[in-house]
Amino acid sequence: MLKIADLGMARLIFRIYLLTLLAILLAISVAPVPRVRGATATIMPSNADTFLSLTDPSSIVWPYTGDTNFGDSTPFLVDPGNGGSDYYNLRRGLVRFDLPSVLAGSTINDAHLKLRNSGIGWTDDPTNEILYAYRVTEDWAEMQATWNSRLTGTAWTGTDPAGGGGTWTVTDAASATIPGTSTGYWMDWDVKDIVKAWVENGQPNYGFIIASPSLKDWTIGFSSREASATYQPTLVVDYARGSQCIADAPGNANACFQASAGAFSGLTAVAVSSVSPPPPAAAGTFPDGLFSFTVSGLSPGQTVTVTITLSSPLPAGTFSYWKLQSGVWSQFSSASLDSTRTIITLTFTASGSGTVTDPGGPAFPSVVTTSAPVGGFVEAVNKVAVFAPYLALFGIVAAVAVVVWKKRES
Repeated sequence: MLKIADLGMARLIFRIYLLTLLAILLAISVAPVPRVRGATATIMPSNADTFLSLTDPSSIVWPYTGDTNFGDSTPFLVDPGNGGSDYYNLRRGLVRFDLPSVLAGSTINDAHLKLRNSGIGWTDDPTNEILYAYRVTEDWAEMQATWNSRLTGTAWTGTDPAGGGGTWTVTDAASATIPGTSTGYWMDWDVKDIVKAWVENGQPNYGFIIASPSLKDWTIGFSSREASATYQPTLVVDYARGSQCIADAPGNANACFQASAGAFSGLTAVAVSSVSPPPPAAAGTFPDGLFSFTVSGLSPGQTVTVTITLSSPLPAGTFSYWKLQSGVWSQFSSASLDSTRTIITLTFTASGSGTVTDPGGPAFPSVVTTSAPVGGFVEAVNKVAVFAPYLALFGIVAAVAVVVWKKRES
């Protein structure tokens, strides 16, 4: 006769087995989180740079009156203005970059402005002095901007006590520290918030103004776009391509699309039953239906990568991607599926018109079934339903075996 303790142990083992089985089934049913893939754009040189200078008009050495343009200067200068008390030699740098079209609609992960120090002079040691990069809020022209005017005949509307000197906002300012009095080093500003304002928040890109609030007397120069290529101003942006998401054919999940270049249009889910001709038998089944989209804004022959992130894994089996173009079905060879079975990567070459058009979808071999008996039917196989009773029976047998073993030991 089994002891009460043996029965308790059997129940415990059986409960542990059931909990383990439930945990496994739950893990299978949970879809992995779609990943956002980043890319880096290195933009150089700047498309415009200069500096604004306010100098004592009575000076014989520097007879500038705030109306002199330095658009063709190499380098461009930053100077806090003789201790910040009388604005003598007060200078601020302006630098602007053309943002590539690939950033449109993207998420900015990181951004850095890099300027090379080409020279430095001082009465007061500038080591550890702070230079700020501010977002300029008014348009300007490289060969027209002066301390007093941003365009010929158009004044800056900033509120600088000295008048003029640029117009900017401090809300997303970035800072960098002067490391010493040597030359040839690069200074780096984390300008993520400024670039996000341009790309994600729709603020106009009027570039950066570099200025110092210091009360010391020094001047620092930075290589301009006229310098050799290795020294030119540089903007490095890490971004994630803007994605577009649609409900896939089954209607119970999402598919999100990202392109390494260009812009999406006409992104739709297409039911396999709606296309003509139907897919060939060799293609198999399309568990997520078909997707149709166009990527435009590319150069003829340009390579573009399209990433499709699915909200649930594709079924087990050999993956392939089939396309229907001009009434002909074909297997697309430049397609891959990652180990999570949720990310499809397609690599295309743009047509002569600079576009990629792709009606297609992921396919898997059809399940081979035996013929149904006369008067019967063929039913889709549910592997969990088939094996669950055997797994349960295995658990019961294992529990009884443990109890019997324990009884013999006692």
